[in-house]
Order: sequence, then structure tokens, then C-alpha cells
Amino acid sequence: MNPALMADPELGIIGVAVHDRFEPRTLDYRGREGEHLFMLFHGAAQITFGERTFAAKPNTFCIWVPGIQRRFGNAEQPFSVSQLACRGKLVERSVVSEGLPLMQPFALPTASRFETQLGQLYDELVSYRQPNPEILCNTFRNLVIDLGRSLDASGTHGRIPPRWAGIRQFIGAKLRKRLPLKRLARKTGVSVPHFCAQFRKYFGVPPGEYIILLRMQHAAHLLRDEGYNVTEAGRAVGYEDPFYFSKVFKKHHGISPRAFRKAAPG
Repeated sequence: MNPALMADPELGIIGVAVHDRFEPRTLDYRGREGEHLFMLFHGAAQITFGERTFAAKPNTFCIWVPGIQRRFGNAEQPFSVSQLACRGKLVERSVVSEGLPLMQPFALPTASRFETQLGQLYDELVSYRQPNPEILCNTFRNLVIDLGRSLDASGTHGRIPPRWAGIRQFIGAKLRKRLPLKRLARKTGVSVPHFCAQFRKYFGVPPGEYIILLRMQHAAHLLRDEGYNVTEAGRAVGYEDPFYFSKVFKKHHGISPRAFRKAAPG
């Protein structure tokens, strides 16, 4: 995948690849700050979201949200994928407006259209010294709309209802606040048990785990890119106790926030 092709608040394209081939292996890594990963599998593979593992058939599609560990591959035979790594306001709005399932594999009957649109994005990025943001944004919008249409045609997975897509945005905007399940359930108009079950159905992980993922992802950004110290970063994502924040951060990232900050470039 090509690194850092375009950075823009509306649409930042981190990488594009069509039929990227891998030797037998399982990849396991965490994406960049704010990064969504759109991935089409061209052959058999295993996909893992949290504790759930799926057997991907050819033309299986999935979307990873920011902060979620990406684990996929085929340990027995070569496999190939087409993928788009991106971030920005347009990405968030488009995924929500089209109700695309997140961390839930689904069949993509019109795989060739996705590949064509990836090619269009790539050509615009590499063919001109200054790629046209409007062309890139329009191509991305069309890509997401076509994914929604393919989802409807496949009949294998429904779109995420708007109120559930909206709750994910609400959580992302309130990371500094306490987010009790009762409050989140009330915003969606259901009981706490029903909220937990539906949240996991639509987003692949329990709500509490998802909130921690977002908090730790944002904390890493603050430490690495914004110059926050450990106490400041912890408070910014809802942790008043820097020792507890450090414990959660290390469990999530495998390194203490102090060491993470020290290792950051610049």
C-alpha cells in the first residue's frame, strides 16, 4: 500500500492498493490515527475483529474503523486484497450517511466497480503534481454510494440504521465525558441490554471496549502529534488519574504513554 498519498482535513488518503498480493501469512497491526480501512478480499482468508473470526470467501468486503486492531490473512496460501486507507470528515460523514456495516464482513457482488474507483483515486493522486481535491472527494463519495447499493443488492447484510450510526459519532465527540451505558441506551431509545446487543451487532465490539479503543487512539495522537504530557492526554480522554490512564494505555498500545511520547518523532 502506498504511504501518505494525500493529507487533507476533508479527505486524507493514506494508501491505495489494487490486487495487493501477500505470501501465506497473517497480518496483525493497528491503523493510524483516525484511519478507516476499506478492504476487498479476492480469495479465501481469515478476518478477526476482537474475539470474532470470520472465514472470508472471494469478494468479501469489510471496513475497519479507527483504533481497531487489524488481523487478517491466510497462513496456508497466498492471498490478495484491494484496499483504501483514509481518514477525514468526509469519510466519517459518508460511512454514517450510507449506513455501511463496520467490522462486519459482507459479500460485494460488484467488486470490479470498487477496483475501478480505487484506480481512479490512484491515477489522480500520482498523475498530477497537485491532485484535485474535488475530484478525489467526488470519486470517494461515488465509491461509498456504490458500496451501499451493492450491500442492498447482496441481501446478506443490512445497513446500519441512522440512530446507530449517529451514536458512534456521539461517542467520538464525548471522549472526555463519562459515557454510562444508560445514557447511550437512552439516546437510541432502547434498554441497556438491547443497546449492548445491537451495538455489538453493528460495530463488532461491546460499547465499553469501543469507547476505550477510541480514547486510547486519541490519546496516542495527543501525545505524538500535539505535544501533550501524560497527565494532559489522560484528562483529555476522560482519565483524571494519570496512573490508571498509563495502565490502560500500556495494555492497549503495549508501551507506557511516557515512553510512547518520548519515542515520537520531533
